[in-house]
Amino acid sequence: MAAAFMVSRVRLRIDILLILSLLLAGCFQESQSTTISIPEVWVSYNDSGWVTSQGILFLEGTPFSGWQYETGIREDTLFAGGFVEGLRQGRHIRKYADGQLMEIRHFRDGRQEGIGQQWHPNGQLAFEANFVQDHYEGQVRSWYENGQAHEQFQYRNGKEEGRQRRWDEQGNVLANYEVRQGRKYGLSGTKHCASPWEVDTLGLDLQ
Repeated sequence: MAAAFMVSRVRLRIDILLILSLLLAGCFQESQSTTISIPEVWVSYNDSGWVTSQGILFLEGTPFSGWQYETGIREDTLFAGGFVEGLRQGRHIRKYADGQLMEIRHFRDGRQEGIGQQWHPNGQLAFEANFVQDHYEGQVRSWYENGQAHEQFQYRNGKEEGRQRRWDEQGNVLANYEVRQGRKYGLSGTKHCASPWEVDTLGLDLQ
């Protein structure tokens, strides 16, 4: 019964799926050149039966494999992301209500991998970082909505390492220091407790 319901939803939203196919074409290619295949099953986030437990997404009691999507009041796609056995896989895309791109993330077995990006509502890039197994690796950058740089940090194995800088919206230096073997040298300033990127905006309750 549930399978027939899902098929009917897919047929009714063929226009949405065509758009999603362009955005999410192909399977997620891992760095080891292996391919994770996500089933061509499309289910709306607004449908009943979704439950998340310990980071695993269930649909009617079964770990979900397929594509979850969310649409706005105009039936345009605001979110699309793949899952395999309840774990987030591949590219996840979210948009603002007006269709402006909000964020793109990539996942492997439920963990963020590769380049993640987030945009302000005006289209200005807000955040960009490389992830390895859910941890920052390499340069992490963020910008204010006016385009002014906010932070430029360096990470190694999920920890700050190297030169770290932070500015206010007018370009005044708030922090300029270097981290070597866990120790800070220079003007460290005050770091915010959380950045916009650290708030999960994928439309899923992962508590």
